[in-house]
Amino acid sequence: MGTLALTQFVHSTDQLIIIRSYGNIDPPTASISSMDATYTFTEEIHAEIIVQKSNIIIDGKNFTLKGDRALNSTGILLFNVENVTIKNVYITGFFYAIKIEDSKNCIVTGNTIMDSDFGVWIENATGIVVIKNVFSGLWCGTVLKNSSKNQISGNSFSNNMHGLMLDWSPENILAKNNLTDNSSGISLAWSGNNFISENVIMGKTKKNEYGIKLYSSSDNVILNNHVENTFYAMSLLYNTVRNLIIRNRISRNFYGIKIWYATNNSIYHNIFIDNAEQAKCYSFPNKWDNGYPEGGNYWSNYVGTDIKSGKNQDRPGSDGIGDVPHSIDDKNVDHYPLIGNPLKHEFNQAPALFYLLAIITPTILGTALFMLYRVKMTKTKPEKVYGSPEERFAKRKV
Repeated sequence: MGTLALTQFVHSTDQLIIIRSYGNIDPPTASISSMDATYTFTEEIHAEIIVQKSNIIIDGKNFTLKGDRALNSTGILLFNVENVTIKNVYITGFFYAIKIEDSKNCIVTGNTIMDSDFGVWIENATGIVVIKNVFSGLWCGTVLKNSSKNQISGNSFSNNMHGLMLDWSPENILAKNNLTDNSSGISLAWSGNNFISENVIMGKTKKNEYGIKLYSSSDNVILNNHVENTFYAMSLLYNTVRNLIIRNRISRNFYGIKIWYATNNSIYHNIFIDNAEQAKCYSFPNKWDNGYPEGGNYWSNYVGTDIKSGKNQDRPGSDGIGDVPHSIDDKNVDHYPLIGNPLKHEFNQAPALFYLLAIITPTILGTALFMLYRVKMTKTKPEKVYGSPEERFAKRKV
């Protein structure tokens, strides 16, 4: 890519810094030093940076990369590269703080991104790991577009319009992120076979509109998340089918879960506590329990007793399952509502483990090996999580 072609990427400053494919820094007077494969900031930089070289580390040393909020300006652009790490950069004032396009096996870690439109934009990319970053004051923290087999984990998203958005992006891992006071937490559109686990989505100073929203997105696993103080904790909308939603804590929201033109989803072993409306389904049928004896969900407004047991709840003795089914509407019934906290119960988790083991592909294995190789340089150790679609839960033992 020539210098004239690169000028299309310059929008916010008079300066463009290019790390050339052969390793030189252009201009050589830029406030970046290089040693071996590491490029280190030496002071605050007011410029856009384009990276053409693969197999390098960009270490901001907590210096600021600053832009002027111009339309389409990009703080750091990775285009058609591999194995690049961006770490310890404070980025502010860009349209895209970091943009990763047509690239693979890159890591973004330990950065603070504020006062921009998009934090990390990932497009047509695979094997990207975004871990332990801070995103605040953005239109959207992280976007995945037409990208698969990436991992977004251990990040903090606060006071953004949107936290995490996926668009036409399958087989990604979104895990252990903290999303606080964002208007929307995690949103998926036309994105399937993703694994969404152990995220905390909460409105502390204001009520978020959406916690987790799926639009025309199927075969995802939503496991062990905590969603609190939102308007819609979970929304399944328009041709969203065959998702597994288990062991989530959904508390003090207006709607615990809202389902609209979405069917054949499995929703059980969740806690629904003190939501104004625990579940609204508009008669679109879904599965709300996993049979006997594993049971369904805990509902804080359930008024039934537990003095009987058995598949038909007609034998003497308590079994931790309500004696009367919990009716949501005419087509949605939890036949075995749980008494007490289901997250304390030991359930058969073989299907979830099967999902984790099944999604693995040669690409993700290559990414995992690369990340292990880079642990010393990045000081992080991204977790491997695995998974895949349909048959994963079909053979669940009762």
